[in-house]
Amino acid sequence: VSSWSTNSTNMNKPLRDAGYAYLNGYMYRIGGTQQASRSTFTLESEVARAQVNADGTVGTWTAIGTLNDSVNWSIRSGLGVTAINGAIYTVGGYRFNST
Repeated sequence: VSSWSTNSTNMNKPLRDAGYAYLNGYMYRIGGTQQASRSTFTLESEVARAQVNADGTVGTWTAIGTLNDSVNWSIRSGLGVTAINGAIYTVGGYRFNST
C-alpha cells in the first residue's frame, strides 16, 4: 500500500454511517445518515457508485437507485455491506430520524 493522498473527487452529499462495497471496478455507497446539525439528521435512501480507476483514484459518484422502504425497514444507517459472487448484500443497521 502506498501513501495516502487527497482525492479531489467528492461524494455527491455528506454522509456518515453509510455502507460501502467494491464490485466489478466500482465502489458502492449504500444508505447512511445526513446530519444538518448536532440534533437534526435524516436517513439516506440513496445508492450511489463511483468507478475505481486502475491507478486507485475514484471517479465521480453517481446515484443509481434508492433503498426500497415499502416494508418500512430497508432504509438504514450503520449497516454492514459486502459483495459476494457478483451481488451486494446488506445486513443489520438501524433506523431513526430526528425529524
